[in-house]
Formats: sequence, structure tokens, C-alpha cells
Amino acid sequence: MIDQSVMQLTQVTYKPTLLIPAVDPAAVPGLKNVSITAAELAGAAGGAEIIELTTDTALTRTAHNGAWLVCLAALTLTAEFDTAGLGFECDVINLSGGSVTIGAGITVGNSATVLAAGGVARLRGLPGLSGGVVFWSGSSGG
Repeated sequence: MIDQSVMQLTQVTYKPTLLIPAVDPAAVPGLKNVSITAAELAGAAGGAEIIELTTDTALTRTAHNGAWLVCLAALTLTAEFDTAGLGFECDVINLSGGSVTIGAGITVGNSATVLAAGGVARLRGLPGLSGGVVFWSGSSGG
């Protein structure tokens, strides 16, 4: 007989993560190029909106908060804390053959202002000494 007074249920939430390596599949034996549908990518994004970018873009809370931004061309991202705000967050994935420039209005932790091809970054709206910043750590790990 089970003593139900000591039973405890635990809720576990699983959020899948999509890893996109910055590697040429032809250079690694056994690694295959895999096609993924938009629906599969949306599922991997945990339901986040996926926005494809091909031109320079000014990030705003209304259009980009919580989204995965997939850069399909070399471009520049800019932001202003006034239009992004505290709690703003988005993931940037550079799938272009060039670099994505982290431009005006985005504070970079290590002074690197370029996200290389294959790189991934997370941008966040954080409180700052001057009222707030849109921040990126400067590493391709986000």
C-alpha cells in the first residue's frame, strides 16, 4: 500500500533548443546538411515568432520582442532603449554568408560589434546608469 501523504508530484517543463553550428558540413566527415521546415523551426523555437531579416533593421519591442531573428544577409541591427524597453529580449541567428553588424543603440560587452556568419546572440533590454541599455555580451554564445 502506498502512503499518499508523502507523495509529491513534480512538474517538469521541457523547452527544446536549436543549435546551429558555424561549420562547413563538407569539412566534417559524417556531418550531413539537413533541411528543416518552417514548422519544425517554429517548434524548436518554443513557439517564438521567427522573423527573417534581409535588410538593416531597427529593433523595437512591438516588432521583435521575444522573437528569433534569422539574418539571411549581411546587415546592421540598431536599437534604442526607448523603443525596446526594460525586459526586451530577442535571439539573433546569423545564417548569412557575411557579418551582422551590431550598430547604434546596442551596448556590446566586449566591444566586438560584429556577429560572424553562423553566430548566435541574445539581445536584452536592461536597466543602466543612464536609464537603460539594449545589451549584447559580444560573444557568439549570446
